[in-house]
Amino acid sequence: FIWPDKAVLLLIEMYREKEVEFSSGFKCSNKIWVEIAAEMNETNPIYDITAQQCSSKMSGLKRTYKNIVDLNKKSGNNKNSWAFFFVCFITHTHTQIYMDIIFDALSLSCIRQWIHYLATKLLLGLLRLPQVKVH
Repeated sequence: FIWPDKAVLLLIEMYREKEVEFSSGFKCSNKIWVEIAAEMNETNPIYDITAQQCSSKMSGLKRTYKNIVDLNKKSGNNKNSWAFFFVCFITHTHTQIYMDIIFDALSLSCIRQWIHYLATKLLLGLLRLPQVKVH
């Protein structure tokens, strides 16, 4: 299976939603991956993804994220980036991030990635915009 960006973002979002289940130890991680794969396939039957593929992809994403963080810590290195770096940063930190902090602290490229992330969530139906009443 070749992972399109939309599928990767969906996987990251579903993983993030189940992070507590993974870390609690009450449920076998294999069962959680089966649930994630089923939800992804329900969202888009074209994917036909297995639990093993989801688990392997997430391991690779985490590994890439960690490698980039480690490379960026070394002095003399140019800052490395990656299409999913900011999304994985949000997942990796396990914290609530507020937009004003994000815009104060991040470079323009990270802001673009954040906007892309939100737009993708909106397209996937994973983000609901508040209803605005016009008087």
